[in-house]
Amino acid sequence: MAPKERASPAVQQAGCCECACSCGKRSQEPPALFVDDDFPARWHVLCHHAAAAAWLRPHELCAEPRLVKDGCSRFAVQQGYIGDCWFMAACAAVAECDRILQQVIPEGQVLFGPGYDGSVRFRLWHLGEWVEVRVDDRLPVDAHGVPVYARCQHKDEFWLPLLEKAFAKFHKHFGVIEGGRLSEGLINLTGYSMQVLKMEHWNVGNTDENFLRLKHAFDNGHLIVCAKYQCGPGLPAPHAYTVTKVYQRDPKKGEDVLQLIRVRNPWGSHDKWNGGPWKDGDERWAKLSKEEKEIIEYNPQDNGEFWMSMEDFKNNFEEVVIGTQQPVGAEEMKVVGQITGCWNKDQEVGGDHTEIETFAKNPQFSLVSLGCDDAEAGHVENPMEGMEAIVELVRGHRRNNSQYRMKIAFYVFEGSGEQRLSAEQLRALERVEGSTKLMREVAVSARLRLRPGRRYVVIPATERAGQEGTFLLRVFSRCARVRLSQLPPAPTPAPAPQPTAAT
Repeated sequence: MAPKERASPAVQQAGCCECACSCGKRSQEPPALFVDDDFPARWHVLCHHAAAAAWLRPHELCAEPRLVKDGCSRFAVQQGYIGDCWFMAACAAVAECDRILQQVIPEGQVLFGPGYDGSVRFRLWHLGEWVEVRVDDRLPVDAHGVPVYARCQHKDEFWLPLLEKAFAKFHKHFGVIEGGRLSEGLINLTGYSMQVLKMEHWNVGNTDENFLRLKHAFDNGHLIVCAKYQCGPGLPAPHAYTVTKVYQRDPKKGEDVLQLIRVRNPWGSHDKWNGGPWKDGDERWAKLSKEEKEIIEYNPQDNGEFWMSMEDFKNNFEEVVIGTQQPVGAEEMKVVGQITGCWNKDQEVGGDHTEIETFAKNPQFSLVSLGCDDAEAGHVENPMEGMEAIVELVRGHRRNNSQYRMKIAFYVFEGSGEQRLSAEQLRALERVEGSTKLMREVAVSARLRLRPGRRYVVIPATERAGQEGTFLLRVFSRCARVRLSQLPPAPTPAPAPQPTAAT
């Protein structure tokens, strides 16, 4: 997805700092300030088109820099030269969620004065764990001292460019975070369950149902990002955006139906919706009452935020991702089991069910419901017919290898005992409802009904045999008496005996 286009200043060499150029001069850093040798201030960690003149610390850019100033805001997010709008949209989505930010940005960090050591720490979620990433606070800047990549709205606030730097280090360098999937950015910052909605398959023609799904998600505090891939009038594309509000006029008032969605461009500028009704300055705004405008929070400014109708939203955005602490429509569910695993190419595993011999060598997991206790049964419809669960497969999403491009899926079969299913058994079994299709996404999920006492076998798979990677398999349910366990690996065949030379 394209970066924000800005006038590129002339690249200058900085004589007393660690240059992005090859001038060979190094800054005389005070010994106490941290210098990150694992992510050095050098050209090779930047994008190929970066116009960086120098690497400077926040206290060299302003007198009293702050990591976070008066709380984070979605308006602080300003995308820079790099095309990581998918991550910037996620940053804007979480910017006003204090609970998430306290996990991502540990409190008490300073950028000058007592306690300042030149480093900043962040936490990113990966396969069920929060991974701490420590970076030094040097940022690539242009000849005017402006960060060339992400920057905050206020010149003395730096959480966004430093978080972007930590994110780049986590994945290897800035270049590999150029272009990505919406769900990747959200899951790195939250660990949430991801629901990916492709608009061409999303109840085509039923605008009301589409809108109510978005409104339910927004009203329940879920995070929503969206993407426009096809170029056309009205909005920049390909590009990622953040949904910041979903509004519906109270139908009890007897007035015309009004369904609006507020969207923000991470460029944070005047590049807004201009292709139809409800754009900034549209005559329809003048016809709304003052009270309704206040409820809607209509306040047009050059901050990248705009309103549009649901019909225009559906016609412009090809993909929507909803991030939720629990799966969408299952807010009462909780994680009852999770296990990490891997596909190992040395064991010739992988491939989907069409390659049955290698498919049978994939990791296999036993999933058993022991039924609900009396307290839980009251929250489950027809508990004797089985309880609903949601299984989610999350692949490793560090971008320092090709795994983030893999298609993944999982398949569910009924099993017996505590043994793996062999290739011969799998040929004779039908997949149960609750299996997924291969998708090039960071996570895939499906609902299934677990009947008490029955054992199910879940098999995570890649598109082709020999693909290598890591994954997290997790199960959500309203009932805690669900057991997820990994079945023993497939036996490794003994090597063929070597012929003995004649003497």
